[in-house]
Amino acid sequence: MGMQDGYEKELLEWYREQFFLRNKYKDTPPGLRSAEQEAFAQEQLKEAEARYRESCVVRLLSHYEPPEEIFVGREEILRRVEEALAAKNDPVVLYGMGGMGKSAIAREYLRRRGGEYDNVLFLFGDEGIITVICDDFQVQVSNMQYSRDKYGNRNNYFREKICALEQIAREKKLLLVIDNWDRPFDKGMEEVFSLDCDILVTTRIAPTVWGLAGGIQVNGFKEAGEWSAFLSAYGKTAGSGEEQRELEQYCRRVGGHPLFMKLKAGEGAEAPVGAESKDRYSADTEEELVRFLKNLFSCYALRKEEKQVLRELSVMPVQGIPLSLYQKISGVSEPALKRLETFQLVSCSGNPEEQVLSLHPLVAETAARIFSPTLTNCRKMVSAFCDSIWNMWSNTYIENQKLEPYVFALVRAFPSPTAWMAGELEKLSTWLWIQGYYEEAKHWQKKIFDCTEKYYGGNHQMTGEMALRMAAVYYNSMNREEADRWYRKAYQVLRQCEPMDSRHKRLLAIVCGKLSRNYRSAGEIDLASEYLDKAVHYFQQYCDLYKRSRHPRTHELSIEIEGTSFRFYRARILAAQGRYEEAERICLEVREDILSIEGEEIRVNEFDTLYIELLAKKGDFSAAIRLAKEDLERAVFYRGPVFKDTLLCREMLGDVYLAAGAAEEAGKEYHLLFLEVCRCFPYRKDWADRVNAKILRAEMGDCRMDGLQFFPSTS
Repeated sequence: MGMQDGYEKELLEWYREQFFLRNKYKDTPPGLRSAEQEAFAQEQLKEAEARYRESCVVRLLSHYEPPEEIFVGREEILRRVEEALAAKNDPVVLYGMGGMGKSAIAREYLRRRGGEYDNVLFLFGDEGIITVICDDFQVQVSNMQYSRDKYGNRNNYFREKICALEQIAREKKLLLVIDNWDRPFDKGMEEVFSLDCDILVTTRIAPTVWGLAGGIQVNGFKEAGEWSAFLSAYGKTAGSGEEQRELEQYCRRVGGHPLFMKLKAGEGAEAPVGAESKDRYSADTEEELVRFLKNLFSCYALRKEEKQVLRELSVMPVQGIPLSLYQKISGVSEPALKRLETFQLVSCSGNPEEQVLSLHPLVAETAARIFSPTLTNCRKMVSAFCDSIWNMWSNTYIENQKLEPYVFALVRAFPSPTAWMAGELEKLSTWLWIQGYYEEAKHWQKKIFDCTEKYYGGNHQMTGEMALRMAAVYYNSMNREEADRWYRKAYQVLRQCEPMDSRHKRLLAIVCGKLSRNYRSAGEIDLASEYLDKAVHYFQQYCDLYKRSRHPRTHELSIEIEGTSFRFYRARILAAQGRYEEAERICLEVREDILSIEGEEIRVNEFDTLYIELLAKKGDFSAAIRLAKEDLERAVFYRGPVFKDTLLCREMLGDVYLAAGAAEEAGKEYHLLFLEVCRCFPYRKDWADRVNAKILRAEMGDCRMDGLQFFPSTS
């Protein structure tokens, strides 16, 4: 927030100084020569001051509402939690072995006392406190969103987030619950514990490791009355005296462990301790507990499909995955899920319309150890998930954002991609750069390219395709030099390699089209035209092969969309040659074609960039302004407020305003753009300088078309 506040404060001071000077020197060209101009400028200053005040407001947007669930006993522990939080000394820590019900106790406390707080945060600490605080899904703070360009790294963003939470805690009554924080040493722990709010932590480790004096230990149920009440709540009742004795023996063997008692209530099987006879099972160490759970898995005689479900869910985020999404990507049968739910190995919670599948952390950990998830034995799920996100380009920013936990879960679970899944795994890197995770996309796509080149060699169609995807990552992160290098590499490989299938011609068409675009941007129109001719030639060959083969092209862009791109490139070249009428005619045709394809509205923005420029050149500013506004609104909806394409749409709108003579409106757009460029793309000084020059032109009222360069968005 410090960097953002500095830019906004400096911009506000600039506004004030400009108003003072223009008001003082009324007889100069920029001066406020009339009462109407002065009133308008004063209104602009008030708007800038209001924006600055709003940007300084810090609000916590996240709030947790605990779900309804079965809860039995634990009144003494709840009383101790309440007393410890009221004392406001150290954070209150519930600690004990996995599955003892620590999280359930925390949720029950929230159901009973959560209404006394202005805000409640319920966070999952399994990945480290810096990661969870920086997670803008779990901790949403107004005027804050992580960006590597803005903050440099997550450590800097973490410090800014802590400062924001500290300010919120001073003004509001805040309860922070950190669930499953099982790290003996965690960077950032001291900053979190120093927050001036109520803090409740659940963990498997003793709080003395963190330097805290004590905590509240959570053990299993100890008395027969507690066992009976707990088991009855989950539908397990003992009939005869013999059944009662067997239940009591089981409870002793598992030490009254709530998780295993729930499993017993669901299954009703014999105690999962094997042939050894023990009056009481002792789980003094994590290893013993894991061994116990392994025995429990074997006791249930899990079927192949059920084991696969546990294997796949073990790599998902700790908060689980929507049932509908998992069914879509796994093809799991209803009976398999029902059996796992009966065994309490899988939890299905939430509203009927939004049910979430999850594993208890200990179950997930043990399933991962036993069933060893890999890209080989999870290929069906991973491939189906990658296929399910293929329409990400047509999704809104919010729709794509919902997939973030699962994309990162797969990238973390399988850090070493395989060449034979390169086509599927590449979709993850595409999702990453579309959502603005450029560094992560580069890292992941580079690993895909390296393993592909190692497996297939440097002269193979798949190697060329992955080089083309690598170029897309760099191009959309606005590193044009690296993008051009990778486009040339892809072209060289694809030209030299033997075709693997008909897609070879399509890939050549795409890379030639991209090279044509690069040459046109560099002003080399003849080369741009030459490579576009090659692109159209290869694309026509591909279309002919497709018509003959009739093979399915799963999730490939349609021929119509690909064809419109090449026609648009042609229009760009014609415009660069001064053939504006021909260029405008093509723009209108491709715009109409793309709008006729359902679900592809966002692609109109790319084609509108040239059309808007041509409208401005012939003086039809009302139409140009209307289209520029529509494109900006569409970009915000589909890509978010600070995505590269959105900012370029704002620049286009400012350009049109300036060309139309509306210098005040243009200046407003340029000022907003300048702030966002400085915040989100600080390394792009050339962009900031370009916008700053336009600000000066707007202030001077220089609305000449000569020298005004339009900068269209890219895809």
